[in-house]
Amino acid sequence: MSETTLLYALSTLAQTCAALVAFVGALGLYRLQSLTYRGQEAERNLRGVAARASQNPGWIKSLPTKELIQQAESWIAGVHPGLDPGSVEDIRKQYEEGLKQWKSVGPGQRRTGRSLVLFVGWNLLVIFLALIGFNFVNTLKDSSLASFGLWILAGGAVLVTVLMMVDMLRSTP
Repeated sequence: MSETTLLYALSTLAQTCAALVAFVGALGLYRLQSLTYRGQEAERNLRGVAARASQNPGWIKSLPTKELIQQAESWIAGVHPGLDPGSVEDIRKQYEEGLKQWKSVGPGQRRTGRSLVLFVGWNLLVIFLALIGFNFVNTLKDSSLASFGLWILAGGAVLVTVLMMVDMLRSTP
């Protein structure tokens, strides 16, 4: 491999990974923000149901989320004497729907967060190695492993990008 070819390959690899981090990283952050918004919306919905189910709806605003979830789960499982069976069933259905929405957000956030860390980490590693490679062009141009290493770095960048995009498409609401 010639020195010019190696310099061109390292430069292209670093620039491409930087562009990927900027573009796909922004998409990943948007996805996390969207999931956070969905979680907040689910919590607001659960608080609304809790306010309708409560005799004293004012305290629901200050109720910690964990206790709100526990209250919703106990309402679904519990018996509610003295209340109209129709309204109890309506509230139960609303709680079930709200809990389903709430519980669907967490796994998506964790999966997208892990994918984003893997994606950004790999691409930053590739950029780092490409920049370090500039210092060793004379040594690398004569090495039979240099071409193999470039294929590994480029293939890894493509693979983590595809995995990130699949994750975002798979978990889109």
